[in-house]
Amino acid sequence: MENIFKTYKDLPECTELGFKVVDCPAEIWQQIQEVYETAKKDPHIEGFPGKETTILGGNQQWNSEIFRLDFQSEARDRIHQQLLPLHEEWSGQKLIPTMVYGIRSYLDNVSLVMHVDLVETHHISAIIIVDRDEREPWPLHIEDHTGKLHKVFAKPGQIILYESAKLIHGRPEAFQGNYFRNFYVHYKLADWKFAGA
Repeated sequence: MENIFKTYKDLPECTELGFKVVDCPAEIWQQIQEVYETAKKDPHIEGFPGKETTILGGNQQWNSEIFRLDFQSEARDRIHQQLLPLHEEWSGQKLIPTMVYGIRSYLDNVSLVMHVDLVETHHISAIIIVDRDEREPWPLHIEDHTGKLHKVFAKPGQIILYESAKLIHGRPEAFQGNYFRNFYVHYKLADWKFAGA
């Protein structure tokens, strides 16, 4: 039986806090490293609608990069599927894979405004820390289900699991370093149906 939701406020609270840091399974981490080694040779300036109000600071013409995985789609999709059981076990929900964003590289002196992710498709997600060159640790800020704010630190080879369409999150502190690179995967709740505009 499907449940109906229109906004992120209608989505269920799937876990106690809404986020958790875990180690990436070794076999999957190795595959991510292989994809990354190829993709990082061809960086592109990142562009998406609303970026100018989402990723702030740094060089406004080139303050974040994207390492596209279009030419590694088979490996990309395999990693997405292999990470599915981890997300289902943590969330206690049947999930459907929806999107792999790719590897974003934040550059010096940028920040990420607090936000929630796409309510239609980004219910249970992961930030996989791939690589970093930082002068200062750069935490993810996230509000749990009670509204309490947490600063979450993770290192390469670790995954931040989070209810990304439900919980407000971002990196509002200016990044200090050369780059901070994350791989993003997203899943939606199988038993919930979007009925918004």
